[in-house]
Amino acid sequence: MNDLFSLAGKNILITGSAQGIGFLLATGLGKYGAQIIINDITAERAELAVEKTPPGGYSGRCRTF
Repeated sequence: MNDLFSLAGKNILITGSAQGIGFLLATGLGKYGAQIIINDITAERAELAVEKTPPGGYSGRCRTF
């Protein structure tokens, strides 16, 4: 079933993903191999969110816009 929903090699940017629903969505997509780009209005919150991503092969970056 993971092959059907594989996001390996895909970069995904979710705005407002440093907390709440956006964070849960980002980490959920990371379980399927996506490279997560955490985005928030403040760099500190985005960096904390990247640190909070669960272990297990996630590839996360943070960006502020």
